[in-house]
Amino acid sequence: MYIMRILIADQSLRVRQALSVFMKEQPGWEIVASAEDAAGVLLNVAKYNPDVLLLDWDLPGLDLDELLRAVHRLDGPLLVVALSARPELKPNIIGRGADYFVSKVDAPYQLVNTVQACEQRLAG
Repeated sequence: MYIMRILIADQSLRVRQALSVFMKEQPGWEIVASAEDAAGVLLNVAKYNPDVLLLDWDLPGLDLDELLRAVHRLDGPLLVVALSARPELKPNIIGRGADYFVSKVDAPYQLVNTVQACEQRLAG
């Protein structure tokens, strides 16, 4: 059975913990690490080679354009799901290198559906 590896990156410990608990409930998904800043993302992408990065769009540490370029240089096929409390940013975020966008104010099933889309894309 294929296990999809997920890295959670959010500056809030509470958000990281909540996402981790929620995502672990999904069969075939494993949370390999979490990060609170850009340096942690880079370290954990290099160390764990995740399939999916759940990325807080307000993550501190690096300009997000730089971070996304660096992450894609480090890893093979990595899909980035940008998370933000500001849904109006979606067109800008997708245009800057994220593969998907989920608003932090959306219902939880939106995130599940998006990560399932990542899973299908990686399997395809």
